[in-house]
Amino acid sequence: MDNDDYMGEEAQNLGLELLRVYEIIVTVLGMLPLPIVAPSLVEGEAPRIEDMVAATERAWMIVPEQVLTPEIVRAALQTAITHWLVAMDLIARFTHTGDRWTVAGTLLNLGSAERAADFAAEALMDLADE
Repeated sequence: MDNDDYMGEEAQNLGLELLRVYEIIVTVLGMLPLPIVAPSLVEGEAPRIEDMVAATERAWMIVPEQVLTPEIVRAALQTAITHWLVAMDLIARFTHTGDRWTVAGTLLNLGSAERAADFAAEALMDLADE
């Protein structure tokens, strides 16, 4: 496999993982006492990347204002969004430079984003059960 094939295949795989974690974050944002709506998959079609980035940046700014949501949940959501945005930037760098370390960095940040979003979701479900 030559470098161009590797980069194309890897970029596609990273993009799918980025979308998967984005959907988790969007789901959790929708679980908030005052839900935050962001573009999501519609009939299997992904939103435009520009819309996803704008929505996550907007959510990052709005989450701290969610006064009905416990601080730990707000912090976890901001952490998830921050890691997702960093992963987005690393994918962009990979597609321009081919730096293979950015693949590991992207996966690390997406894993951290998913764990933080899962924590927020579990905390919100626990609150709903109380």
